[in-house]
Amino acid sequence: MRADTWEAGRVIIAPPSPKILPVNVGDATEIGEQISTRPLADGIMVLVWALLALAAGRLQFGYSSDYVEYLLYYESIPYTLSFMDTRFEPGFHLLAWVYRNWLGVSLGVLISSMAAFSLAVKFLLFRKYLSHPLLAVLIYVVLFYPIHEYTQYRAAVSLSMGYWAIHLLLTRRYAWAGLLFVLAFCFHYSSILLALVGIGGLVFRDRRIVPILLGVLLVSATVLERFRFLLQDMLGALNPLSAAYLDNTTKIEGVSLLSFNNLLLIAALGCYFVAGYQSRSRYHGLFLTLTLASLLPIALLPEAPVIAQRSKEVLFLAVIFLACRSRLGWRDLPGFGFVVLLTALLGYLWVAGGIIFT
Repeated sequence: MRADTWEAGRVIIAPPSPKILPVNVGDATEIGEQISTRPLADGIMVLVWALLALAAGRLQFGYSSDYVEYLLYYESIPYTLSFMDTRFEPGFHLLAWVYRNWLGVSLGVLISSMAAFSLAVKFLLFRKYLSHPLLAVLIYVVLFYPIHEYTQYRAAVSLSMGYWAIHLLLTRRYAWAGLLFVLAFCFHYSSILLALVGIGGLVFRDRRIVPILLGVLLVSATVLERFRFLLQDMLGALNPLSAAYLDNTTKIEGVSLLSFNNLLLIAALGCYFVAGYQSRSRYHGLFLTLTLASLLPIALLPEAPVIAQRSKEVLFLAVIFLACRSRLGWRDLPGFGFVVLLTALLGYLWVAGGIIFT
């Protein structure tokens, strides 16, 4: 059809067609829509999943720092099921009791089963919601596999269900999300922190409010000594067996916001703020909030380094969903670069500190 026509001696010019701008798949994709990946990438993820799950149970990378404690606990599980006199959560204790007394298998089989479930859930979340699932898998394997699936078995399973629940909250499937949060809590009590911050990040309509409030709290926590002591007392009262755990400094001597790895995380967060992640989408805003909140335990509980570090790890996993959600553009590269540097540093520290390959 011609762009111009004659009407009563006048020339009518058709308006130019609007320019179609490229769409960022990571931003345009709905929360519940699956991002397609190539079969080769899927095959690599399945292979990595199987190898890492088996490696955890077979102690392929040496003895983890918590293995002996878990072994002594597993070998001492009585035939009669009882939830008394154990510091472990009821969900894990029940599962261990079934594996020990009903199935009659070794601790390695239990560890491999838990690692397989945990990795499967996380890898599926990466595949479904992230634009770069293989990058997410690589970052996870270096950052979190040594300290979760290979060491803190309960936390690994708990966080897999917790972050699954967070994504269900984003799609408004509240009943299933609530059920998963309950199950996550039954495997590790720290998952309540993920639930509180995640739900809080979704309640506020303005995506900028929660990061600002967390920033104010982060600054305030460094000067409010009484608030830190109050929080430590509350954690001690939550579980009588956690009182000694609060004061434990044998595994982690101290934590500081000014440590190099935390400074790298702060730099990455700063880059993401400059890139506008807090207002890019609901997904970006929530996981930016979760990542920022991971620094709060370091500021609030410097006198309880183990609790502070473990609490940070609960929320720190959000950095993967934040960094790999969108297809990488020029605005995303500075923040992603700091995440890569942080991954390399912590991966080195896990090996040098004897977390893995011991």
